[in-house]
Amino acid sequence: MLLAGVILLQVVLLAVQIKRDSQGRLIRVWTVGAISPFQRAGAHGVGSIRGIWNRYFALQNTSRDNEQLRRENDALKLQVTQLQSKAAEADRLADLLNFRNCTWMFRWWAHA
Repeated sequence: MLLAGVILLQVVLLAVQIKRDSQGRLIRVWTVGAISPFQRAGAHGVGSIRGIWNRYFALQNTSRDNEQLRRENDALKLQVTQLQSKAAEADRLADLLNFRNCTWMFRWWAHA
């Protein structure tokens, strides 16, 4: 048991000393290789939870807001329709008033 512990310690100490050109020391390569799968799994899990939150929980009020906006839009459409009909009525009244003024001036001119 002691021999296995000493050999393991020597391997770790050698890994601290040995350098790889592109990746750094061997101990770093081993550590990154051992931790990376857990880190990727954790990041994937957090990303999944964040995606579920954004797609479901954060959108719960959206349907309520959407319905309120539909009601407001319908009310505004009704108001626009009413204003358009009032504007058309005002245009007709203005045309009648102009016609009446023109006929009055025509009669005045004809009698003069």
